[in-house]
Amino acid sequence: MPPDNPQSPHSAAPPPRCHALLPCAGSGSRAGTASPKQYQPLAGMPLVLHTLGALQAVPRIGRCVVVVAPGERFLSVDTADVDVVPCGGESRAASVFNGLDWLLGQGA
Repeated sequence: MPPDNPQSPHSAAPPPRCHALLPCAGSGSRAGTASPKQYQPLAGMPLVLHTLGALQAVPRIGRCVVVVAPGERFLSVDTADVDVVPCGGESRAASVFNGLDWLLGQGA
């Protein structure tokens, strides 16, 4: 009989899925660039896309939420497991709070 340990490879229930929240509402003022640092290219791709790719590779992450500033034009992301939400705040903490509040409103 398989053990009831949820981490056991023999357990019947899959591990709980979780959400990743990526705050991307910053202006990049400290980076000293014309555009926010999350959009700066790294190895031919914007930095934020490298981060999203790493998060999407984690099996337990079922959804990625990218929090951007209201009115900001975000790079096009055409995948069902990524939501771009324009609810960024005045600080990183406010952006994270707003993103978590949005997730709560989605039933997460």
